[in-house]
Amino acid sequence: VHTVTPAKNVLAQLKASDEAVSQETLQRWLGRSVRYLWGFPGQPPVLAVEVYPPISAMMKLSFVGVHNLAITCEANVSGSSEDGKGYPA
Repeated sequence: VHTVTPAKNVLAQLKASDEAVSQETLQRWLGRSVRYLWGFPGQPPVLAVEVYPPISAMMKLSFVGVHNLAITCEANVSGSSEDGKGYPA
């Protein structure tokens, strides 16, 4: 079982970005989708799971039976709709 916390992943990626970490930027990033990509190590992803906002600090996702897959997170994903939600076109 691989458990992730989207809010923690968003904060970690915000800290690694060039944007200043503030309550405002964190709320803006939490207001956008978070995408988890599954794939075999060294290969392109084979599946994506997208978490739509609002993203709660208490939300956790558990992936079962994925011990041989690499799971990566993409935070601050802009969407195709005007509100920024949804998978980009």
